[in-house]
Amino acid sequence: EETTLGGHKIPRGALIIISPWIVHRHRSYWHHPDHFDPDRFERDDDPMTGAYMPFGIGPRVCAGASFSTVEATSVLAGVTRHYNFKAEKPEEVFPETGIALRSQSEIRCKLIKRSHMTH
Repeated sequence: EETTLGGHKIPRGALIIISPWIVHRHRSYWHHPDHFDPDRFERDDDPMTGAYMPFGIGPRVCAGASFSTVEATSVLAGVTRHYNFKAEKPEEVFPETGIALRSQSEIRCKLIKRSHMTH
């Protein structure tokens, strides 16, 4: 049915998307939202609890959230154990939003063998 949300009239049948990209950078929910600070999601010092929702929230939360977190951690741990990554043109890396967050273009990196692995 038609309703009003935040002072906006929402027609019946309207599609409403709550974007984690926007919520994770909203100034009302986070201190310094534009700074790279991944640890902020682990602390309780930001104004709104529950504003971190990388896989959605509620009844439609991503079914693969746990698996993808474990898989990504495992792959990154295996690769970064042997190599450091150095982006070739970090100034050309820009995020693109959609269903998932990704880079607008490929991110070219040099893999530099870690010194403790050269033996």
